[in-house]
Amino acid sequence: MYLRSLAPIMLLACAPLAVPTAAKADVVTVFVFNFEFSILPPTQFPLVDPTITVGDTIRWQWLTGGHNVVAAANQAESFRSQFLNAGGVFQHTFNRPGEFYFFCEPHGQDQGDGTATGMAGIVTVLPIPVPSTLALFPLAVLTVRRRR
Repeated sequence: MYLRSLAPIMLLACAPLAVPTAAKADVVTVFVFNFEFSILPPTQFPLVDPTITVGDTIRWQWLTGGHNVVAAANQAESFRSQFLNAGGVFQHTFNRPGEFYFFCEPHGQDQGDGTATGMAGIVTVLPIPVPSTLALFPLAVLTVRRRR
């Protein structure tokens, strides 16, 4: 007498885990105010730099005016906004992992080595997570038989 094969049961149980799902890109707001950048509004502390994933977008939103956003030199990503006033918005989508320094030209300084000081911030961009999949054994391995 043959015992039932476990293969179809294992295949059905593991199938949902083996199908990768598409990640949705996020938009993260960084507030520009006074002489600061932060993902928290000015009424909350501490100042917090954003951490995102490749493909996500940073949306700088001006709460006070007279600032711009410029990527520090010698980085894998480059961007530059105009000088904007309160209500202004600038966006950049990051396509590479790494740490990306940015600054306001009149109130910060590019160090020339990919970093910045003064009115400056850092966007940390993480790689896209690799979905985990289960290795499915060949069906023959999962077949259990009773010997006669």
